[in-house]
Amino acid sequence: MEITAPTNATDAFTAEYFDTTQALGSAMDTTITFISDCGYWNLSRTAGTSNITPKFAFDSTHCDYLTVKPVHIAFGMELNGQIKERE
Repeated sequence: MEITAPTNATDAFTAEYFDTTQALGSAMDTTITFISDCGYWNLSRTAGTSNITPKFAFDSTHCDYLTVKPVHIAFGMELNGQIKERE
């Protein structure tokens, strides 16, 4: 994962990758057709107010790489009991 530079150099973000199934649940809105059970990212703003753009990459060793194309990133928060897609 990489992110664009924050507007303010003192703003901070923390990114973590978890090589395990996510625990937010399995309910999805209609824009999502599949949730990986291989791993997930958590990206949090820890200081400041800058907005950034994250960029994700997957390699051929990722467990869902060959089964799901194209890959979309879902907003990793439950809203009304469902995981929502956000591009």
